[in-house]
Formats: sequence, structure tokens, C-alpha cells
Amino acid sequence: MSSHRAMCSPCDRPTSVCLCDTFPKPPVQLLRCHVLILLHPLERKRKNSTLPLIRRCLDAESLDVIVGRRLLDSQSLPPNTILVFPGDNALSLFEVAPGSTLLFLDATWDHAKEMVRTLPKDLPRVSLKISELGPLFVPRRFDIRTPPTEECLSTGECIAWAVDAMEGAQGALAATLLRPLDRMVSIWHTARSLREEGEANVTLTTHAQGAIL
Repeated sequence: MSSHRAMCSPCDRPTSVCLCDTFPKPPVQLLRCHVLILLHPLERKRKNSTLPLIRRCLDAESLDVIVGRRLLDSQSLPPNTILVFPGDNALSLFEVAPGSTLLFLDATWDHAKEMVRTLPKDLPRVSLKISELGPLFVPRRFDIRTPPTEECLSTGECIAWAVDAMEGAQGALAATLLRPLDRMVSIWHTARSLREEGEANVTLTTHAQGAIL
């Protein structure tokens, strides 16, 4: 008997934890902004990455991805590119003009800080301010990976809230884009609970056997 699990081709996950029913159909087309991702090579190997979920939610014309620790000399940014990353002089997203390209760094926080230093010094920067995200914001939503602070969001969360603000969707677009992420987190917690329950049962059985002996 084969030990291989049945896989869902579109989401590249076992069919038992398929996320396909959480993706919007058709994918969302952004009208007032464009998303550009600078993806650290190591992130492609992470099973709990949020970027693949966002890529399934947005149409191909709304998002581009560059893989690398830095931009190559041959890779130039559009003139209206704005980096979405915390900083002392960062503006609010609500101050960004329509038609801008939002640049996100998909990496661990330590790697992201290194990547920022390779970008043009005069690149405008905006940051997500939790106080501006409205009542639908959930802190530590993606708790599979522990952020340094409550205001440090996963890439998927950053993109969802940033494009929601740019598109003027008042939380509705963010909710759509975060639905797959919420499902993935729920599946992860369920699996962890079952694993811990199994380990606890093994421990109890071992103790009981020791008592009998």
C-alpha cells in the first residue's frame, strides 16, 4: 500500500488540508495600486509562508515577485515605487497617491533589515499603523511564526491591509485576502493540539505501565 498522501495540485497541499475553497474566484484585480515583492531565497523553502496564499488571491497583473537578497543592477524599480516597511520617516498609507507600486520584503525580520540597506536611500517609505487598520484587525493573527512585536505582521497580512487601504475597501478586501491565511493557521493549531494530545497519551500509558511493573 502506498504511503503517499493525495495532493491538491492547485495549492500544492495534501487534499485533507486543501485551501482552494478559501481563494477568491476569480482572483482579485487591484485597480489603484500594484504589488511588488522582493523575496529572500530562503523563504521559498518555508512551508508556512504566506506569500503563496496572496499570489493565489491576486490576479497575475496585480503582483510581481523578484527573488533575491537584493535588486540586481539590471533590475530597476518603477518611479512611483514605495517601500512598505517601518521607519522613522515612514508615511501613512493613506497619504500614498493612487497608482503607486507597493514594495514588500518577504523575509525574516533580520534578513529584511539587511535587504532594506541594499535599496536606494531615497526610496519613499510607508508603514502600517495598527491604529489606522480599523476594527477588523486581529493582533498576532499569524501566530505560527512569532513576530518581534505586535505591530510586526507577516508578509501576507502586510499586503492584505496595505492594498485594502489603497483600494479604499475599508477592511472588506483584507478579509478576503486573509481567509486562506486564517484557515492555514487553524489547521496548524488543530494539528499541534492533536500531536500534543497524542504525546500526552503516550506519556500516561508509559507511566501506567511503569506503575504496574
